[in-house]
Amino acid sequence: MTELLGVSTVHPRALPNDLPDDALRVRPNDRGRVAIDPGRVGWRYLSFDAVWVEAEVRFAAAASEACVVVVSGGDVEVRSGAARWTLPGRASPFDRLP
Repeated sequence: MTELLGVSTVHPRALPNDLPDDALRVRPNDRGRVAIDPGRVGWRYLSFDAVWVEAEVRFAAAASEACVVVVSGGDVEVRSGAARWTLPGRASPFDRLP
């Protein structure tokens, strides 16, 4: 959606959204995970996965890009091969920009 002069409009090349209302609100499973893939919502490319992390978590290497965002909690160390990054934690999603 794009806002132009205070009016929200859908981009003319956007795919139609025929999802029923109950499919628009995605709830986490019993472990706090939310996973959405293109097949479920009719997107072309993007998958989204929100995971509650309490200790070390490993993800299999994918052929696509990945993005890690700390929503809340302590610092997170990300490792990929020999590379390492530390992402600073934050008290809540509203604390500051990631």
